[in-house]
Amino acid sequence: MSSMENMMHNYLVKLRVISKIPEHGKLDITHNDLNIYYGGMVGWIIRKIYGDSKENSTKYLIELYREINAFSDQIMYNISMEQNDILKRKKIAMLVSLAEKMKSSLIGIRNLIGTYKDYLKIISLLENLEQDILIPQYKILIKFIPDKYHTEILKLPISYTHIHNSGLFSHDNEIDKVNKETMQVNIERKSNNTLYKEPEASSDNDPTREPTREPIREQVHKNNTNNSSNSGMHNISKSNKHNNKKTYD
Repeated sequence: MSSMENMMHNYLVKLRVISKIPEHGKLDITHNDLNIYYGGMVGWIIRKIYGDSKENSTKYLIELYREINAFSDQIMYNISMEQNDILKRKKIAMLVSLAEKMKSSLIGIRNLIGTYKDYLKIISLLENLEQDILIPQYKILIKFIPDKYHTEILKLPISYTHIHNSGLFSHDNEIDKVNKETMQVNIERKSNNTLYKEPEASSDNDPTREPTREPIREQVHKNNTNNSSNSGMHNISKSNKHNNKKTYD
């Protein structure tokens, strides 16, 4: 087995471990070996003795993915320079396997984000790992690998369902909901020229026909006109009473 194959095996194992981090799970990097931390007093003491912590685990992951990115760049270069078709197909198969495990490891990274949701610095480092290191390199691999080598895992788009279900962005979801409702109201207002829908054409003698509501402006104008008329009639009535009083006096 060549040195490149040994490195590939080592990276694939670590990516598989990361992909299996459960919700609320943690990593154990004591002895510079990557494992899932299962808790317990003994495990906690060992981690403290060897200086393992969430900060060190996060830094370990960042360095690991940078190494994997550099390794995948080297494989792509070797494939582009390879003249032997059999060796080229073998290296493409290695790259496909690496891309699959990188994509699967996103599950573990996102579970870690949920675990450390109360530690903003750790979340920022993990989000940087996901969005600026892992996903961009994965997209480069997808573009480089010929379509005929794309497996079912690679054909599926990257899903952000887990992030939204974790509740980290629940406030943003509420804002999106309000924006969508506001947009729908605006669309309905633009589609109608008046505040009230025009009634369907029907016969004047139709007993089931509801009275037509007048537009606001016309209704206000009519009310003002009626008020003015009523005021004028009231003034005339007062004037008549005054004249009649004088006559009787």
